[in-house]
Amino acid sequence: MTNKKSKVELSTNAGPSPFRGHRDVEMMNKESKTELSTNAGNSPPLGGDGGGYNQMFQGAKKYLFELAKTMRKNMTPAEELLWMHLRQGVGGLKFRRQHPLKNYIVDFYCHKIKLVIEADGEIHQREEIKAYDKNREQDLIAWGYSIMRFRNEEILEHEEMVLRRIAEIVETLKQNLRTSI
Repeated sequence: MTNKKSKVELSTNAGPSPFRGHRDVEMMNKESKTELSTNAGNSPPLGGDGGGYNQMFQGAKKYLFELAKTMRKNMTPAEELLWMHLRQGVGGLKFRRQHPLKNYIVDFYCHKIKLVIEADGEIHQREEIKAYDKNREQDLIAWGYSIMRFRNEEILEHEEMVLRRIAEIVETLKQNLRTSI
């Protein structure tokens, strides 16, 4: 398969935007855009082979499930707010929170369209965390996941805009899923 990478960018007026990582050891920040990073041709079709257990967790180690459980009990206010909306589903699709994928735990995940949504706090602005997040995001993209990132402040202060952008990307990925079948 060819390795085609594509990015869908949605400009915002919300100031510096999110991007990269996870609250435990992962993080990052970018300019004033929310990006959907994706690898359009280096993975199985969206939704996997029927969505079996191994597909959903990509062989995550047992200790990651325990860590994810702890993280679900200690969500940030921004994660709690976003989860309040995502738990109801978006575009008819189910989301999971603090979900193990291979070597990582992602904040929110929709298996059907392989979408990862990250809520990034201040720690994601530290240089060593940015480097970690960059590698993490490259791994996730190589494994066929699409990634959206939002700063915690962006979620808390511009809730409706964040929800609109998520809904737009969900619809785009659902369309891609329909056309790839």
